[in-house]
Amino acid sequence: MGWITGEGAKTVLPPKHMQDQYEISSEAGTDKIEKLFIDFVNKITPKTVKVEIKGLHHGKGAITPIDSVWIKAASRAMERHWKKPVFIREGGSIPIVVSFEEILGVSTVLLGFGLPDENAHSPDEHLNLNNFKEV
Repeated sequence: MGWITGEGAKTVLPPKHMQDQYEISSEAGTDKIEKLFIDFVNKITPKTVKVEIKGLHHGKGAITPIDSVWIKAASRAMERHWKKPVFIREGGSIPIVVSFEEILGVSTVLLGFGLPDENAHSPDEHLNLNNFKEV
């Protein structure tokens, strides 16, 4: 899959990542994460290359624990009407999720229905409608 590049914020992370010595929790402030990222890129950039990094937005991270009442209810509904869900932790950029939690005082449950060959967030993204018929 080709990754979209160009000016502006990108809210989709590539499927490959590099792990380094930094361990950052979801509670870490976005300013701290941005600084760690800039420091790391500057550290590995050759002196012959000019790098300019601009922070474009700072959405907060959210995690709904898989043992929450909301996840358990969604899981039972999915299993009853479709299939047993598979829980994965996946990164994304949906800042409104934290706003829902802070303003409404409720957890958010995000359910994914996509298959790997549906090319999520790419120019040729599509959904197999057969996956929705029994939901």
